[in-house]
Amino acid sequence: MNGNPIDQGRALHRAGDLAGAAALYEEARRQDPGHPEPWHLLGVIALQKGDAAGAERLIREGMERGQATAAMLSNLGAALLAQGRKDEAEGVFVRATRLAPDDPAGWYNLGSLCQGQGRNAEAREAFERVVALRPDHSAALNNLGVMAREGNDFAAARTWLERAAAVPGGGALPFLNLGGLFKERGLAPAAEAAFAEAARRGASDAAAVQEATLLPALYDDLEDLQRWRARFEAGIANLESRPLTLRDPLREIGLCAFYLAYQGLDDRALQERLAAVYRRACPALSYTSPHRAERRRDGRLRIGLISKYWRNHTIGKLNRGLVERLDRNRFEVVLLAAPGPVDETGRQIRAVADRAVALPPDLWAAQRAVAAERLDLLYFTDIGMDPFTYFLAFGRYAPVQCVAWGHPVTTGLDTLDWFVIQKDMEDAGGEERYTERLLRLNEIPTFYRRPPAPPRRDRAHFGLAETGTLYLCPQSLFKLTPAFDPVFRAVLDGDPTGRLVLIDTMSIAEHRDALDRRFRRHLGEAASRVHFLPRQTEEDFLALTALADVILDPFPFGGGNTSLEALSAGTPIVTRRTGMLRGDPTTAMLLRLEVPELAAADEAGYVATALRLGREPDFRQAMRDRIAAKAGILYENQTYIDEISAFFERAVALSS
Repeated sequence: MNGNPIDQGRALHRAGDLAGAAALYEEARRQDPGHPEPWHLLGVIALQKGDAAGAERLIREGMERGQATAAMLSNLGAALLAQGRKDEAEGVFVRATRLAPDDPAGWYNLGSLCQGQGRNAEAREAFERVVALRPDHSAALNNLGVMAREGNDFAAARTWLERAAAVPGGGALPFLNLGGLFKERGLAPAAEAAFAEAARRGASDAAAVQEATLLPALYDDLEDLQRWRARFEAGIANLESRPLTLRDPLREIGLCAFYLAYQGLDDRALQERLAAVYRRACPALSYTSPHRAERRRDGRLRIGLISKYWRNHTIGKLNRGLVERLDRNRFEVVLLAAPGPVDETGRQIRAVADRAVALPPDLWAAQRAVAAERLDLLYFTDIGMDPFTYFLAFGRYAPVQCVAWGHPVTTGLDTLDWFVIQKDMEDAGGEERYTERLLRLNEIPTFYRRPPAPPRRDRAHFGLAETGTLYLCPQSLFKLTPAFDPVFRAVLDGDPTGRLVLIDTMSIAEHRDALDRRFRRHLGEAASRVHFLPRQTEEDFLALTALADVILDPFPFGGGNTSLEALSAGTPIVTRRTGMLRGDPTTAMLLRLEVPELAAADEAGYVATALRLGREPDFRQAMRDRIAAKAGILYENQTYIDEISAFFERAVALSS
């Protein structure tokens, strides 16, 4: 049919001339009303113009005039999907794959639908069929990378996204996602290159925001840390000076300034400025619930507790007891779950709430869903780790909004009224480091279930030498700034039999290589006595903390959940008071256990205490005994529930 109106129309269609193409398709339809293809192609143009119902009608008209092709079915499915008729669309896409199993378009459409519904296993299978049929299908490769990233499979995500980025003539999206993957894992130089390429290929302002707020997970030395912090501050200044538009920060950015807190410095100004950049770039973030001024009449306060981590996770462990123990005569407990995986622990937590709400993945729909709960008080268990709750927190949904110590740094948001801590976790001047008001409780802010007694393990189980003092620092590697390297060296130099054990929580070769190089420079010969273990099962982790002679809590960013786990076994922890929440949870725990001598005032005192624990078995045993005698006070603490409950009632009353 060379030279006929359909072929001529297709040429204009490919060139983007929809009006010219439509005129030729109309001519073809007048010439041969029984031919199905002009109807189909007019339907495609209607779909491109946003008329999904008209597209459906035209494509169905064409299918009535002849045998349906896979292309017709794929476009019909897209029209149905655009109208929200997902089940019908899926059926049509399945028909397309059966009619033409070697056509990647049908499989791609089916995969996209499944991915949009969170059915990632089915989506993955469909996209893998696509790339098996067409290895250079950039969109399918990109989507496989996105899902691998969501599944926390860094290696697979990197492979898929690098393949997508390598497709000639591809767009900016694979580079933007690859940069996000590298940024999330703290591989800043690689992320910088990816974002630069995304910007070169016409990415939205998101690429500029991502590039400006880059930080690595690890630093070569303190000068390197300061250079990156200066770069971050200059990046924000650049963003403040230019017009920016973000339509959906959750989808376009999808990350928090997570690594900033681990530098151990006062982040208030940077957090406030970054929040202001986002508000200006996306005014829709500044949502205000139409229901927030309403008051309940049944006498109970409606308390919303929100997180992504309602599962077997640090945040789930710290806050499960709050969901369970709030007095139902005084409070109605609404658990708000941000999109994320759910395990058995998560199902148990949801079951004890009065109401459990799975928030939709769309940020704007989630705003409305939270507002619809008509809460008296909204309690964020953490802000700063998960972008969903961070961007949601820009809104005002309840008269009182609080954030807990799950990520121990100010949010920089004026929509958060209170930051909940324990009184010894922040020094007297700490209020100046927060945009929120500090609520200083007497008790550690958790009703924490005491871990089970650890199984007995010997050193051989972990591949460790049987002799020598075992110093364990079981924190995430990104907490180990160069400021702590002199402590490692002083402890190992002071105890020639000592061995330092770290856990490779990041499992990325670039990070291990960087840390190995840094330790060789800063620790000298002692670096040969540093041992890395892979990430442990929960049972083995508890056994390892019980087996250790001394646990080293790093500064300026120390442990919280890890210390609660280790202290349950009676293992002595040495820490240093920093005066800041991110560094002092363990200090607060040791003071509650009445072993203040384990919380040193300075670096010299820290090293002296660690070496005394390591080299003096009698002192170490005395500390174990004192911790074991008092440890129960840290767990399943009803006094904390009473304290926070009284605060909830008082805060809501004052907001009236």
